[in-house]
Order: sequence, then structure tokens, then C-alpha cells
Amino acid sequence: QQLFWSTLERNADNVARDVICLARYLKSHNKTVLLSLVRGGRPIGILLKRTLALLGVQAAHYAVSIIRDHGIDSKALEFVLNRHADTSIAFIDDWTGKGVIARELEQSVEVFNTKFQAQVSSALHVLSDPGGFAAIAATRLDYLLPNAMLNATVSGLVSRSFLTTQGFHGVMALPDLSVFDVSKTFLASLMNTIHN
Repeated sequence: QQLFWSTLERNADNVARDVICLARYLKSHNKTVLLSLVRGGRPIGILLKRTLALLGVQAAHYAVSIIRDHGIDSKALEFVLNRHADTSIAFIDDWTGKGVIARELEQSVEVFNTKFQAQVSSALHVLSDPGGFAAIAATRLDYLLPNAMLNATVSGLVSRSFLTTQGFHGVMALPDLSVFDVSKTFLASLMNTIHN
């Protein structure tokens, strides 16, 4: 937690700059349906949605699970596709390292597109991409994102996603961690920096 607070103080300007940069890109390419990868992409997706609103774009935002060796939650993606045009979808995460999730996303979206005869782009949009694996990144600089220090307590108190027998991937609420929750504080702090 101490590292989270010190990193937020040190890198808030960088994060705000990169959120604005990515939001402008999404606006210019009509990517108005944000699919945050659970969990890490969720706070970034919210920041992008709010920043796009400042730019005059009302974006839709969903959180979608992707599990290593099992791929994207195809049921959730089908749900989104039934409500929005496939070309308006953008997958969002906070950063990429070794490219495991980017490859998993590409493979599973390809399977999804074949099954549903869709044209969803598997392009991964991130703030920071030091490994060079994301399709779109605000920066290739390797700097520490504050939210990378924490898990559930900066992502709305939800667990990692997991497979279920109901089709949709699942998460668990973790209210016992509420005393440590900084999700709203993180968003408020960043939006204040973005406004200024």
C-alpha cells in the first residue's frame, strides 16, 4: 500500500498524460465500446470512459474476463456484440509485459470471429507497453503504474476471474477487503490530474 501511494504521487502526471493520449486515439478511431480485461484493465477502462466523456464521446464500458490457456469469455463477448457494432470494440488493459495476454486475446478472438462470423479486432490497447506486444499503446516507456501495485483493492473489490459451468466466467466479490479499498480514490485522484 505504501508503494501504491508513493507511486501514485510520483507517476500520476504520466498516467494522466497517457490516459488522455489513448482516449484521443480511441475517439479518432470511433472505438466507443471499451472492454476492460479483468482485473487490471478495469480501472483504466473507467478512466478512459470518463476522459472520453470530457472529449464529448459517450463510450460504453464493460469488464470481460480472459484466462490464460482458456481465452476470452466468449459468452460475455457475445453479449456485448448483441448490443454494439463489432468495429466499435476496443480491448483495454493497463500494461503488457511478456505478451502472454495479447497472444491469448488474439487467438481466442480469432476463434470467436470464426464461430460468430464477426469482425471484432483483437487489438490490445494499453497505457504502457515496454515489451512491444500491444497493438496500441500510449507509451513504450517502462514506468510503474500505481494500480499495478494492488489487485482487488484498486479494481472494485473483485477476485481474479475463473471458469464456471454457466458459460460466463465468474468473479467473487471481496467485501472483507473494503477497509483497504482505494478504487474510488485512485480514480478520483487521476481524474483530478486529468482535469488539471
